[in-house]
Amino acid sequence: MSGPTTRVALVAALAVAASGCSLIFAPDRDRQLRDAGPEDAGDVDSGLDAGPDSGVDGGGDGGCPGSQGIETSCSDGVDNDCNGLTDCVDFACRVSPACCTGAATPWPAMTDFNGGTWESNGTTVMRSPGRVTFGTAPTPQAAVLRACAPLAFGMDFTVRFDVDLAGPRGDYGAFLLSPTPDRAGTTPFLSELAVRVLDSGEVRLERAGALIASAQLDANTVLVSVSLRPGLDAASRPVLLATVNAGSAMLGEVEQPFMPLSDLRGAGATPSCEPDGLFVVIEGQGTKVSASSAVTAEQLACENPNQFLPETTALEPLVDQFAANTPEWRTGGLSEPAVAHYRQFVGSELLDVWADASVIERSDELLRFVDFTIGAAQRQSTGVWASRLQSGSPVLLGPSAREPSIWAPTSIDPAMGTRLTGGELLFAHALKRDSAEIYDLFVGFVSVGAPPNPALPTTPTIEQTPAECTSLRDPSVVALGSNPRNDGVLLFYTCEQAGEPDRVAVSRLSWDGSRFVRGATNLSLLTSSIGPYASRGVFSPEAAVFQESGGTVGVRLWFLTRDAAGEVAVSTALGEIPEGEALPVLSPYPGNPTLRADDPLLGADCAMGCGLDAVAVTRTLPASRWMSPSYLVVVAQSRQTVTGVEHRLVPLLQSRPNDE
Repeated sequence: MSGPTTRVALVAALAVAASGCSLIFAPDRDRQLRDAGPEDAGDVDSGLDAGPDSGVDGGGDGGCPGSQGIETSCSDGVDNDCNGLTDCVDFACRVSPACCTGAATPWPAMTDFNGGTWESNGTTVMRSPGRVTFGTAPTPQAAVLRACAPLAFGMDFTVRFDVDLAGPRGDYGAFLLSPTPDRAGTTPFLSELAVRVLDSGEVRLERAGALIASAQLDANTVLVSVSLRPGLDAASRPVLLATVNAGSAMLGEVEQPFMPLSDLRGAGATPSCEPDGLFVVIEGQGTKVSASSAVTAEQLACENPNQFLPETTALEPLVDQFAANTPEWRTGGLSEPAVAHYRQFVGSELLDVWADASVIERSDELLRFVDFTIGAAQRQSTGVWASRLQSGSPVLLGPSAREPSIWAPTSIDPAMGTRLTGGELLFAHALKRDSAEIYDLFVGFVSVGAPPNPALPTTPTIEQTPAECTSLRDPSVVALGSNPRNDGVLLFYTCEQAGEPDRVAVSRLSWDGSRFVRGATNLSLLTSSIGPYASRGVFSPEAAVFQESGGTVGVRLWFLTRDAAGEVAVSTALGEIPEGEALPVLSPYPGNPTLRADDPLLGADCAMGCGLDAVAVTRTLPASRWMSPSYLVVVAQSRQTVTGVEHRLVPLLQSRPNDE
């Protein structure tokens, strides 16, 4: 949690919650396309509003050669839209064919209708390896794939239909994407998307039962192809984009918005979809149309910052791992997590989770002095949690130390693969200066042994100065190579300025032989001007770096934003360090924010109000307990209850298909 405005907002929220109200607002569902629920059948959203632009600060500087205002090519090595980002590192390209490659772990192929989890739904439907016929029943018949198709990162489908065009009588066959693998009685399946082939020769594209486009067949057979990509509509809302073809005829437009990504079936549904998706159904009625080839499906790895998955390997409840022998150190609430996933020896797989805590309720700090200390716990290869410190106590630094950040520099070992470089982690934290409500930032190293002895400078790495920032908070430290002392370090942090919204800053650090020193700095890397969702501040950054093709360093940033109503949410930015430059250029995701405090995925009852306080991220190791490539994301959530405030650390996973 960062800054005076954060603390004011939290105390106000608690006061309102105590009176039976809440400052937490649900997402505005009126802004979204309708889904295929029973109440929406036949309803089509006509037009999309020109919502607020949540683009990047400032745009280009007008000096970009050949500027076209949009990214016209995603493989030409040119920054066409002059936002400082080239090709696949630009959000505009992350779902293009050049950047949206096949998934590392593809969905099992649907080789035939008798394999996998295909099953019949109806009295006269017949399945063989390469054909589905629907028989003479007077009601719709279907073949259903009960394994949910994971559409969140994109998928391509094909299926062929044969049609007897002599004497139409109302028979049909259809490819459907349905929110459910079941139906009520003998009624047709609900569908978000349907391609219907009629025995009259008409092929219809439908959304939620309403006609979008149609074409007329000129042959007795037609190959239907459906290409789906996550993307944004004209108002920068996250949606599923669809391109549908029936033979040589395109039905509708290229990449037309079809449904909100939030309406895909998710992990909390029964049966669930992980990642979010829908169910494939081949439906029809009568004998004149049949599916004459197996359905083929290719799972893609498109960019989707909105997609988070539940973490299911017993990391919850993380808070309990910090009790150890001195639980009283965290009775006021545990928050501001830091995480690092690394391998030190052959067969080892370690997860460090650090956090700060207080003895008295942490949200009281506006009303009285609250002291913070930093503690650490470690999940070992066996799955057992252990204290990282002497005598089993989790407390590492304090008093007046808060908001830890850790980073595991790694290199490729021929025998072990990706492993920790040396025996230390990069470490940063905020430390309160004397009795003033001012924090400075310290960056150094900490050993990976127990206890993890910090090697920190005696003077601040970055010291608050009134001309720049009132206080410095929320450090996030990342190394730019396997050796931080030689390769350099980026330090992202919150710059608080009295009377102004918080903003995210970044400094380049270099090693002078004994300590890190500050170099190039941008105090306004991200500001409240990125969009209405951030009008009251941008804070609590968490960074990851990766190598792009050609050796450029890519940067992904998670951060918190506060809107005019005081609602805090997780948002994302993407960028790179341009050649010859010291600092990154970032572009906020146009579909921000990506995660809200009351999202059901976080698993809390938010009837009395929920808030987000921080986010921590680490890359998962290849061949580890988690899907790869992915990020482990730990969200600090606070929840109002009848007895007070509950502070939770909630682990999630997020795919990183293009962050290598």
